[in-house]
Amino acid sequence: MMCLCRVCGQEKSIDLFERDSRKKNGTTTRCKDCKHLSNRKSAKAFGRLREKQKKYPIPIETDQQEFDVLFAQMDDLCSYCGCAYTSTPTIDHIQAMKNGGRHHISNLTLVCKSCNSAKNNKPLLVYYEQNALNFPQINLTSVVHHMAYFSRRTFDEVVEELEQQKRDYCEVRGWNCYATDFTRWTAYFAFLNVRKAS
Repeated sequence: MMCLCRVCGQEKSIDLFERDSRKKNGTTTRCKDCKHLSNRKSAKAFGRLREKQKKYPIPIETDQQEFDVLFAQMDDLCSYCGCAYTSTPTIDHIQAMKNGGRHHISNLTLVCKSCNSAKNNKPLLVYYEQNALNFPQINLTSVVHHMAYFSRRTFDEVVEELEQQKRDYCEVRGWNCYATDFTRWTAYFAFLNVRKAS
């Protein structure tokens, strides 16, 4: 006997479906393969993103396939502190939704719960400055490259945008945003550019 999977739309043998006595034919309406795919970490995270949309009615500009790539790219390490996850990773909006951030793959990254709650709605560079010991330069560089790649912008354009977000954040709070500069960061990027040129 054959059944139609409601998820993939394929007609498959009934033994490829789980038993469910509540259903007329005695099986679930989705095949075992589709159930397995929906239980992946990336699928669950994408579901949580859709739930967030109820609170912040921002259009979702990404899909499950991009979430699969994001999870594969991050290799079970926090994008900020670099530690292995002790529990399920959280999705961080690099530019917070409260500050105009989008549900776009270029604005999303995987982080541990402690980094996500510590960053909260802060701009990335403010968080970086305040957590210099736990947020290595190499991880900041990686996040900026991620943003540039998926937004199809240059590295310098992304850095300029991040610096503007930092200035805006500091201005609203009456802080001198130039009191701490990015000397160690800019020196690191200069070092990378010299290595690329040679």
